[in-house]
Amino acid sequence: MAVLIASTRGAGRKLARHVVGQVDGLVVLARSLPVTDIAAFSRSVPIVVLADRSNRSKLDYVGADNRGGMRELTAHLLSAHRFTRLAFVGGPARSPDSRERFAGFCQALREAGLPVPAQPAADGGFTEAGGARAMRALLASGKPPQAVLFGNDEMAVGGLQVLRAARLRVPANIAVTGFDGIALSRHLQPPLTTVRQPMRDLGQQAVQLLLARVAAPSSRRQSLVLPTQLVVRRSCGCPARRAAAVGGFEMIDETTAVSPLNAFGQRPAPSKCAHPLAVEAASSRRQS
Repeated sequence: MAVLIASTRGAGRKLARHVVGQVDGLVVLARSLPVTDIAAFSRSVPIVVLADRSNRSKLDYVGADNRGGMRELTAHLLSAHRFTRLAFVGGPARSPDSRERFAGFCQALREAGLPVPAQPAADGGFTEAGGARAMRALLASGKPPQAVLFGNDEMAVGGLQVLRAARLRVPANIAVTGFDGIALSRHLQPPLTTVRQPMRDLGQQAVQLLLARVAAPSSRRQSLVLPTQLVVRRSCGCPARRAAAVGGFEMIDETTAVSPLNAFGQRPAPSKCAHPLAVEAASSRRQS
């Protein structure tokens, strides 16, 4: 039996203490437990750490390529749309995901020969309200960016609401992107360009690592980084081309799935908007 400890505000620690000794292993979401607790619990049961690439312990790890995904998205905005004034809105400073995504943003700017900021343009706390606050601050700065890259989709939702209230058009006035690939992102107006995380694969790989660790406690530490997918939609300025209905579903050419990393840890060159877009089914409508 594997248990995912994903709670915060102290509940994760209480749950972990309760189940240690009653389960064969734990999958622990990054920062849901103090590092000292994870180290202590790992002496009793095998543990796999999920989503914290900065983990320097001897514990097994699995996570998404947050840095590579944001680098690919930023490179797309720089090369396909020729933007030069970009702003990154991060999550909490303690979030390993936010740090990795900001690092990918900076890497793409550096590779393009553009100035690299020392810190995100704003902290949106990974919440819709935080994204709205960040967008209002950027608009009030006197020289808004050409594109705002939010560290997750939830913040982007808040940012889009502020732009709509200010009667600014997306992407004509400001381009907006997110990260995570939540279901809501395709139903926004305009549909949100984002980076999709392999959520199902993350869970499956974490459990597989845990089962392998239970079977071979002394085996070598495993560290897996799974590729993300760039999902290009209209919020960044890419066109959405519609096709005829197929099998009762409305088929919308609105996404480009970036190829996984190759054997050398590299991705193909950033996709252009003119490239053929992968067909994505929009089989559900946003609930009112």
